[in-house]
Amino acid sequence: MINEKNCSNIPIDDKDPEYERRTGMITMAIIYLLTGFGKRFYHDVLGWHKPSNEQGYDGCSFTARCKYCGKEIMQDSQGNWF
Repeated sequence: MINEKNCSNIPIDDKDPEYERRTGMITMAIIYLLTGFGKRFYHDVLGWHKPSNEQGYDGCSFTARCKYCGKEIMQDSQGNWF
């Protein structure tokens, strides 16, 4: 259980540049996760696709449609969709 006696020796100073940097990085990480920017970056910039629930097998490889753009995608031997 945490009480005020245990935390009294931890300095919290709003003027500390390291404190401001950490607070800014945490805020940016929360915004990044909530806005869906990660999906846009991985899908649009890197070309990574996410398969829909319906997947098929054509005798050689697994196929599906991308959940976001509808493109026909295939799974390689390492499990990545392209």
